[in-house]
Amino acid sequence: MPSHPRVDIAIIEAGVVDAERLATIHRDLFSPPWSSDDFAGLLKQSSTLGLIASNRREPVGLLMGRVVADEAEILTLGVSRPWQRLGIAARLVETFVRRAAERGATQVFLEVAADNFAAQQLYLAEGFREVGRRPGYYQRDSAPAVDALIMSKTTDR
Repeated sequence: MPSHPRVDIAIIEAGVVDAERLATIHRDLFSPPWSSDDFAGLLKQSSTLGLIASNRREPVGLLMGRVVADEAEILTLGVSRPWQRLGIAARLVETFVRRAAERGATQVFLEVAADNFAAQQLYLAEGFREVGRRPGYYQRDSAPAVDALIMSKTTDR
């Protein structure tokens, strides 16, 4: 397992009651953002695994994923800008992979924008490899669409 700086962060499972907190983080990072209703709807599903990184006072990161049969998928991952580059995203990914394996997943998948080099480096460092591509998947407001890279990792189940 990669070594990351230890900041005073707890990784906890998210529930429906956390939907607004998750939406707030997502809104600051992504366009278009997911609403609290989007998060609540996902968290009501038994296949969903939501994680929150918290600094005791406030949530500073999130990961939403799902586990179905022997496959898991990371749906979204984000860390509030002041808390980026401290190993929090890696801890969220590691926790998700471990808990997905505990639920029976042998493979974890995700999609990342082909121009999001920081995220790609994180996933490569966590053992993910590119296994496919979706041309023009991410639509941009005033720029050409960007391909999605499909990445996968085998769990240590």
